[in-house]
Amino acid sequence: MKFARYESHGETHYGIVEGDSVRAITSSPFEKYELTDHVHKLSDVKLLVPTEPLNLMTTGINALSHQHSDQNKNQFSPKWAERTVPGVSIRNLGSLQNPEEPIIRPDDAPTFREEAELVVVIGKKCHKISKDEVYDHILGYTCGNDVCVKEWEEQKEAWKSKCCDTMHPVGPWIETELDPMNVMIRARVNGKTVQEESTTSYIFDVPSVIARMASYMTLYPGDLIFMGTVGEPHDMKPGDVVEVDIEGIGVLRNPIVADS
Repeated sequence: MKFARYESHGETHYGIVEGDSVRAITSSPFEKYELTDHVHKLSDVKLLVPTEPLNLMTTGINALSHQHSDQNKNQFSPKWAERTVPGVSIRNLGSLQNPEEPIIRPDDAPTFREEAELVVVIGKKCHKISKDEVYDHILGYTCGNDVCVKEWEEQKEAWKSKCCDTMHPVGPWIETELDPMNVMIRARVNGKTVQEESTTSYIFDVPSVIARMASYMTLYPGDLIFMGTVGEPHDMKPGDVVEVDIEGIGVLRNPIVADS
């Protein structure tokens, strides 16, 4: 099942995607809901970030292909790949962006790289749960782009290397029926494939990441957890169009624009 959050006639709704249409439901997918008779073509609505999270989290270097990429060789030692627990970071909720809406490249950014990622959508409040309990607390999965200014990250300026306005597009909807550990992640810039790798390459699986986070903080329905990117992300320029395409979910598409 696919849940979308969308705007129609100035109002925000949740709905279930049915082919090229969306059928409104009476509440959010995190509560009891009923189907309604209100159906819209997807082309007639504005798709939004699929949830309104309290927490936006990312998993750092969760694939060896990204660990060993040229852009990371000066930042992470080989021992980083030997760690026994996932690295976790908090991101600014103000950096979220809707599907199809522009990602703003700061004028002074030396590079501006897309990072295609699978995103976990928390379905139930969870705290201090075991790995075996994690999947019971997940609603589904969506596509995310954890945009990065790598040079600022190397300078320990995480607040702007990952948290500027619009740097976390998410969408287009939540897929509830997915094996998160066996799907292909792809990124395209102007139609050219620049990232392509399966989630089978993850160093830490979904239960490991979510259980570790929930050991120290409460996760709430709608929270978004980025699972980490793969390979060598591509530098994006104003005028480019970036797509995150995850098998079994769909395509998250955004244009890149200049800050001024």
